Amino acid sequence: MKKQAYQDELTGVKNVTAYDMKVRGLNRRIVQGKAAFAVVMVDLNQLKEVNDRFGHESMAVYDKTCDVTYQAVFNRADARMYEKKQHLAPRT
Repeated sequence: MKKQAYQDELTGVKNVTAYDMKVRGLNRRIVQGKAAFAVVMVDLNQLKEVNDRFGHESMAVYDKTCDVTYQAVFNRADARMYEKKQHLAPRT
């Protein structure tokens, strides 16, 4: 049940609840002077049109591809894409 609360059932991509939890944890580490992270901003145009034309399944492929790509680029399993909006790449 906990897994369902924090990620999309179809793609396995973390959701905004998981993002909020990660941000709270990072904020605590910032206050303690122990945080290292990167925020990646990506602006993709016409996502609604892609969804309308190719369907929800195409967006699920997009979500999963972004998530796997972030993990590969940052070489971190916890580099994540959250719900097509928030992207977070913690560093050590």
